[in-house]
Amino acid sequence: MRLLFTLLFSFSSIVCLAQVGFSQKSIISMPSPVRGTPSFDNPPKITLMPGDTITVYGMESGYWKIVYKDSFTGYLAPNYIKHDSVQRRYNAFLDSLNELQYKKIKENNIIAAKQATADSLNDIREAKIRMTELTKKYGYKLAKMLVNHVVQLGMTKEMVSESIGVPTHINRTVNSYSTSEQWVYEHSGAKTEFYYFTNGKLTSWQD
Repeated sequence: MRLLFTLLFSFSSIVCLAQVGFSQKSIISMPSPVRGTPSFDNPPKITLMPGDTITVYGMESGYWKIVYKDSFTGYLAPNYIKHDSVQRRYNAFLDSLNELQYKKIKENNIIAAKQATADSLNDIREAKIRMTELTKKYGYKLAKMLVNHVVQLGMTKEMVSESIGVPTHINRTVNSYSTSEQWVYEHSGAKTEFYYFTNGKLTSWQD
């Protein structure tokens, strides 16, 4: 209970970091789903793995705003990063605020921080379970590719499904030499993707 209160108190207060030019390197310590928006309603875009380095640029709606490999911007729920150094820098910022400003920051963010903390605990359980299951089936290297939605030639249909999900529909061709399948992924507002299999193995794709 004390840990949860500490997390809520720390994370609920962070709202102005990006506005004061805040940035801090941090290291991921557990499988961490990164979302495209600061909301649990949106599925993760990628999953960071232990040892991955990110840059934290503050907090938005209870989620850490991060940049990975200087190109991908996303949002992490609390609990995923080693935040001691981040918190130390933010404490210095808090020292510059008066009591009224600090109270307003806390009131504006406490609800979002509570929800984000609850979301992160659920994320942690789900990410650990999925990574463990995939590692047992395919090994660590391939499991990391799958949780990051990466495909490569030679993958089985099951692997591709684990990586990018079930296709919208499947077109199948059977002849005396082989069985071919075209997996079609239709996306609202985005290009349709096509993945081609021969005898159960991925041979090409078009996106």
